[in-house]
Amino acid sequence: MNKSLILFACLIITSLSLHSQSIVKIEGSEIGNECHNNRNYYKQYASETPGENAKGILLIKALRNLSDLIAIEVSVMKASNGEEIITLDSHLKRHGLDFTSISSRYQGTDFEDYSTLSKLVCNQYIVRYEFQRKINKAEQTQTYKEVFHAPKTTSWYNEVTKQLEDIGFEYNYKYEENIHRACISIRKDLIKK
Repeated sequence: MNKSLILFACLIITSLSLHSQSIVKIEGSEIGNECHNNRNYYKQYASETPGENAKGILLIKALRNLSDLIAIEVSVMKASNGEEIITLDSHLKRHGLDFTSISSRYQGTDFEDYSTLSKLVCNQYIVRYEFQRKINKAEQTQTYKEVFHAPKTTSWYNEVTKQLEDIGFEYNYKYEENIHRACISIRKDLIKK
């Protein structure tokens, strides 16, 4: 009886080890996996498919995502304990940058329109990004439109990211698997007064 039990246990262990070797673990993006809001940092992830101005659009998207996150958390914190909180906008303005992001949505019976407009002013540079999605439910169609405007000089991107890092941001960028990916983060103690 003991021999058959030992033999049965060996067979189960062998089959489990063979099965575990056949499972291929698919790793997600390194940046995406590590870009999670935590106790010390506000962090936000963004991605963009390759194309003209992809890195610039990615930077604006990451800032917009961070701005939305901080706006939500700041309103909760103000309501809960009354601490004086600095928003992302006020932190940027204090250091000579201006960033605004506006979202709008129109919803009808057969039609839905969603758009975002983001504008970043840094030194002499003005960068604008508009994304618009229209859904026609009756025809079951979707259309997308992206408009990006940035200075002709290619140095604006490096100068803006450097200035962001100079005032406490961390901007990690990587091009992998044919996708531009970024994580933007800032210490929470820089946003709290």
